[in-house]
Amino acid sequence: MKRMLALFLTLVCLAGSAAAEPEKYDAMPAIFAVTVEEDAREIDEGSAYVYKEYLTTTNPDVNAELRAIVDAYDREFSPALQPDPRKRGRRGSVLNISTVYYRTGEKYLSTLTIARVSYEEQQLSTAFTTRTWDLETGRHLTLVDLFEDDAWETREGAPWGHLPRRKPRQRRHRPPVRARGSRVGGFHPERHGADAALRRRGYRPRQGHFDARALFLS
Repeated sequence: MKRMLALFLTLVCLAGSAAAEPEKYDAMPAIFAVTVEEDAREIDEGSAYVYKEYLTTTNPDVNAELRAIVDAYDREFSPALQPDPRKRGRRGSVLNISTVYYRTGEKYLSTLTIARVSYEEQQLSTAFTTRTWDLETGRHLTLVDLFEDDAWETREGAPWGHLPRRKPRQRRHRPPVRARGSRVGGFHPERHGADAALRRRGYRPRQGHFDARALFLS
């Protein structure tokens, strides 16, 4: 989880440096208006408790996807909540889904949606989803949108420079490293559309090289 949070914060910083900001604004731009709607319910008269937050931004497409993320966590985790025999509601068996957000540049919003499952105030599990949005278009941004084309060639070969020097007659096991790199943090290039996005830019990974895109895209 620490690795994914670090990636999220890196994306926030990069979005800020990529955005054109000719002057500091004295008042918050209208495009950054955000409100939070709270929703809570008890299951089986207090045997379990679900708390959710819905963010409302100025872009309806962003709102719809953020709401879908929250509701998906609700459907995934609430049926499996451990019943509390004392039916203490929010002090017993709880699913808490909240969203932290950061405004960046002139039109970007980064969100971190976290679903926490706890029992008797002890956290049992955590899941999270990170997104960075262009509030003007409603697009979900990735690092493909922030780096120039030649940056991917540099990042593809960079991890090899950090590997230990191999001893004489010692083989370097590239296939396992490649396999690990292609699935970091549950990232699947074909599922997340990264391959298509990069190929539209004319990028072609060289065979036998570490695919560093998995370390930088979400």
